Amino acid sequence: MSWRVVAEKEVRDSARSRSLWVLMTVFAVAFAGGTYLYGFIAGLEPGLESSTEAFVGLMTGQASFYTTSLVAIVGLMTGYSTVVGERESGSLKLLLGLPHSRMDVVVGKTLGRATMLTAGMIVGFAAALAVLLTSYQSFSTTAFLAFAVLTTLLGVAYVGVAVLASASIRSQTRVTAVVVGVFVFLKFVWDSSLLPRLLTYSFTGSFVDTPEWFDYLMNIGPNPAYSTVVSSSLEGFDAVGYYSLVVLLLWMLAPVALAYLKFRNSDV
Repeated sequence: MSWRVVAEKEVRDSARSRSLWVLMTVFAVAFAGGTYLYGFIAGLEPGLESSTEAFVGLMTGQASFYTTSLVAIVGLMTGYSTVVGERESGSLKLLLGLPHSRMDVVVGKTLGRATMLTAGMIVGFAAALAVLLTSYQSFSTTAFLAFAVLTTLLGVAYVGVAVLASASIRSQTRVTAVVVGVFVFLKFVWDSSLLPRLLTYSFTGSFVDTPEWFDYLMNIGPNPAYSTVVSSSLEGFDAVGYYSLVVLLLWMLAPVALAYLKFRNSDV
């Protein structure tokens, strides 16, 4: 399968350029550091419990800004130069001159970069696991796996968003500006509930009282959907939880499909 060849080349190139090792280091320090810091604070505060459930609840609830910002930034940086970088260097013509279709290029590059991100996150979660097992009062396999798997899915979704920008825009400078704009919009306009509340106000005339469908609107964003799915995996799924899971999966798949549609008929 040609897409597999492209994906394997992406991983090999990243290993040679040390970018894969940088990813592993970033996630190891970030996740292990966050795990240790919470455990240390919990040991000082009588009301805090150093358990996996409490840690995951913090990292995806009150401290979700830290988690989703880290994952979004690294995911976008991992994928933003996939297509446009080769287009600017001229190597994209050589790649398409081989027996690779444009779908092979988009899918292979996305999977290759997603594999890089996943490898880095596995190392990060392994470091966090070591801290949890050695310094926390209790450990929950379910909570830890939910946190690890769903956080990885969020990262893969951001890789897809970056690949979409990279396949749609011909200048790497513009792609950089777009992914920065995406990050700012999702983190500071959507996650803050500013735009969802403005949209709700246009229907209800109130900023304070939110209708029942507000949670569905809010969870259109990948970060709120991620937080809701993690919470639901620990406490039980309701309608909003299942909806949020579908939204998170769409954020993984839809950007890749759109990237192919944009790249399919574009000039190299």
